[in-house]
Amino acid sequence: MSRAQNVTDADSDIQRYLISVAGTIGDFLGEALVGIYVHGSLAMGSFHRETGDADLLVVLRGALHPEMREGLAHVLLRLSDARPMPGDIEVTVIQERHAREYQHPMPFEVHYSSAWRDRIASGEVDYLANDTDLDLAAHVTAVRERGVRLFGPPPRSLFGPVPWFAYINALEADFNWAGERAKRQPAYAILNACRTLHGATQRDVRILSKDEGAQWALQSLPEEFAPLVRQAIDEYRGIPQSAAFDSARVNALRDYVRVRAQPAFDRANDTGDGEDDA
Repeated sequence: MSRAQNVTDADSDIQRYLISVAGTIGDFLGEALVGIYVHGSLAMGSFHRETGDADLLVVLRGALHPEMREGLAHVLLRLSDARPMPGDIEVTVIQERHAREYQHPMPFEVHYSSAWRDRIASGEVDYLANDTDLDLAAHVTAVRERGVRLFGPPPRSLFGPVPWFAYINALEADFNWAGERAKRQPAYAILNACRTLHGATQRDVRILSKDEGAQWALQSLPEEFAPLVRQAIDEYRGIPQSAAFDSARVNALRDYVRVRAQPAFDRANDTGDGEDDA
């Protein structure tokens, strides 16, 4: 089993890589850059080298011209190629005005992830389009609550609160996305379900890592699902698995979570208000 890491105690090559990422992005953007923030497992101390990704949010002073968007996307592609860990980077670039005053769904300037890699490399991305992303509600909340800055002002002085309904919309979108990939990525689907259940059933928004979500779920789910959750967290921690995941049990867990999360999903979709900000 690999050790859990965060930005400040990560392996030296990963720390050097993060410094290189920040420096390369800063060199490209110059004075347009406001801040670079790590969120996800590396920010919350649950990054495992064999399985973890590096999640970053980049904030700009204003919009980029299409040529700059394309150039930055290819910078991120090259940074992905230079990464020292198996997991990829996921980087989204947003404007400062949207960071300070959340807009739902939030617009973004540039995005890079493994899912976008081939489109960027082959020139299929439309850099004239002004795209939005529901997931940014969760990412901004994560940066505001538990993010680590590589450059820029402290997160809470830059990122405004995210409305509850927007955060729940992002949870639902990610839950559905994980369900579509449950056969190929069962461990992710399980850990995603744990965090979805927590987020949709708590009065206050509290960002949990995959580890934390699993530990909460072990105390909250029916005992019948405990072996499945333990198997998922072991795989996430890099422990070799002797048995395949039981797809029927994975689906049963997701069905259980869906029923209990649905009231929050419906309330968020129907009203768009009526709850505290995240």
